[in-house]
Formats: sequence, structure tokens, C-alpha cells
Amino acid sequence: KFYFAVADEEEFAKELEAVGLGTSGLEQNVIIFGIDGKKYPMDSDKYDEDLEENLVTFLKDFVKGKVQPHLKSQPIPKADKGPVFTLVGNNFEAIVNDESKDVLIEAYAPWCGHCKAFEQPYKQFATKLTKQEPNLIFTKIDATENDLPEKYKVEGFPTIFFAPAGKKDDPIKYTGNRDSNDLLKFLKDNAVRSFQSEREKEKDEL
Repeated sequence: KFYFAVADEEEFAKELEAVGLGTSGLEQNVIIFGIDGKKYPMDSDKYDEDLEENLVTFLKDFVKGKVQPHLKSQPIPKADKGPVFTLVGNNFEAIVNDESKDVLIEAYAPWCGHCKAFEQPYKQFATKLTKQEPNLIFTKIDATENDLPEKYKVEGFPTIFFAPAGKKDDPIKYTGNRDSNDLLKFLKDNAVRSFQSEREKEKDEL
């Protein structure tokens, strides 16, 4: 069930810091990289005995589902009125996986020039459509400071995903131009709860 590997702590200091083990105080730090794409660090507060005893208990707990994954997350915004809502690691699934909403997600990096150029047009686009389509939610997430679920693979910035209502297990990666016309067509083609009146009108015309 497990493959084991040994790595130098100094060489992988950033990786340890990223999962909260930078200052664990343990002589040996242990992380399980799950097949679900999540990282499961051995909590120094819970496993404080020698490594041999720690490791056996830790692995047994993991198999039983008792080990919590580490989720990198900024604080959840206290007041977020939109029109582009801010996602973080700890509220991503609660907002995006709302089956009653179609959700557009922009994964960005603060230093990215393309992201900065897209910020205002995206906000204007969201402001206009939110008034017309209340079941369409626009969001953004700093992908350098927050973990996203495994199915949201960010390979460049900005990366745009769409999670339609009722299809949250299969988010759609947007590959078109970052302009309002292309984005609007993409949303109309893939939305489930939004643009229903337009679709009904098109059916009537046919």
C-alpha cells in the first residue's frame, strides 16, 4: 500500500514549510503523498515518540482515515461582496461545489502581468452578468498561496476553470481568448443553471 522514500530536510526545506512541518521539532518529518493528490503530514503534537513507534501508528491512522490532509490557505475573507468573490483553500469547495450554482474560477498569481491586465475586464464582465444571471458566480484564487483540488491543475497564469451546476466532478478548463465575447460564448455553451431563458427562447424560435 505504501512506497517509501528518504529525502534531505535541508534540501527540501521549502516543501516541509509548505505542509506546516518547517518548525515541527521532530528529528524525522514524515509526509504521505496520497493518491488523491493531497499531502498528509505527521503532526508533531500528536506523534511525539521515537520514529519507529510514530511511523507505525501514523500509517495505521492514515489507513483508518484518521489523518487530516494539510491544506495551504490564506484566511477566509470576512467581508466579500463580489462581484468577483475571493476563494482560498479553506472555502474553495464550499463555494465552488454548490450544486445550485455555475461557478467560474480564475486562478492567478499576484506577480503575473497577464493576470493584472485581466483583473479589471474580469470585474466588469462579472458585474454585468451577475445582475442578469444570479446563479452564475465569478471567483478568483491566488494559486501561489492556496491549494486547489487535484482536478484543478494550474499550469500557467491566469488559468480559468468553469464548474457547472451538477457537474462539479468534471470542471472545464477554459482555453479561449480572455475577452468578454469569447468568455460569454463559453459560459452559454457550458452553463447549466444560467442563461436558461435564452435557451428557451432559442428552442421556441426553432
